[in-house]
Amino acid sequence: GLAWRSAGMAGVLYYAWVGTVGGFVLWYAGAARATAAGAALATACMPLTAFALSAVWLGESIHPVQWLSMGCVLFAMALPVLQRPPRAGSNLSTPTKP
Repeated sequence: GLAWRSAGMAGVLYYAWVGTVGGFVLWYAGAARATAAGAALATACMPLTAFALSAVWLGESIHPVQWLSMGCVLFAMALPVLQRPPRAGSNLSTPTKP
């Protein structure tokens, strides 16, 4: 009846405002204080966290395509570390003389 609908609607509104709107406000507040690389790394960590928590906490089975996907995410996260350091004399921050 009406009591179920009220409780159900209260739950929907709670998750809509607290989980979604509150989460976005906190995310953007943190992203405004982070570097672009830090924000990108945090964004890349989200699917890894969801992957791990769904397997460990929820007991979900992980399929080979999902393992491959997580490998791609980890590889993308490791790319900056795997890149060669710039050669001496190729510093872009040094102004050139005309």
